[in-house]
Amino acid sequence: MGRDGNREYIADGFVPYIKGGPHAKPGDSDYAHGASATMEYALSDAMLSRMARDLGHDADAERYTARSRNYRTLFDASTASSGPATPPGRSPDRPTPPTARASTRARPGSTSGSCRRTCRAWST
Repeated sequence: MGRDGNREYIADGFVPYIKGGPHAKPGDSDYAHGASATMEYALSDAMLSRMARDLGHDADAERYTARSRNYRTLFDASTASSGPATPPGRSPDRPTPPTARASTRARPGSTSGSCRRTCRAWST
């Protein structure tokens, strides 16, 4: 059980998207949803960091804080979006993400403009 892609997440900063990847546990494989799994792992690490800090485990808190920033490995500045990543030296077996629109103006009820502004901040 646990994190299917933890080894790659720790080593490379992301869970790779691997079509038909290994299943270490019943149900979905984290490799089939690499981007989503990376975001999930990073959020979990952020929460573990807060808990460790509150318990006075500062070294653990720093380690988890650093790992919580792994969501940044998915950001593609050329498209201003995030998407799945593939292991080094492996061709992506996934569609190319769409190009982001030039406008940052959000339509009523949409958060897309705000997301693009946030994503730009992540890339710096």
